[in-house]
Amino acid sequence: MRTFIFRAFVIFLCLAANVGAWFGVYLITKAPGTPGNTEVIVVIPKDAGVRQIKTILGEHGIIRDDVRFLILVRLLKVVGNTPQLRAGEFKVPLGLTPRQVLRFLETAKPVQDRVMVPEGKTMIQSAEILP
Repeated sequence: MRTFIFRAFVIFLCLAANVGAWFGVYLITKAPGTPGNTEVIVVIPKDAGVRQIKTILGEHGIIRDDVRFLILVRLLKVVGNTPQLRAGEFKVPLGLTPRQVLRFLETAKPVQDRVMVPEGKTMIQSAEILP
């Protein structure tokens, strides 16, 4: 009986080490990104959840669209460091780790577009100028 418990414990430790390595590699690995680009413009809609943000970031090549991103956000929430992800249009640099991407989205200022409305335009004509 002792041998069975010992073997089960060793198997459990091996599994835990493999899961830890699987997650640890994700934390330190940068997403491949698009060759030639250094920044990607990403639009995060209002009321987007973490899953939707993960999908958007994955589609743009900023992170790998992987369940480990959700696990990272959950772990940060458990330790009391919940990421405050905001909606908006952001220029996200490529080559960041998933934790750096979260930190960037917490602190980044949204992209601001300049618009010049010629004098004498009506409101409807001004609205047609806006992107």
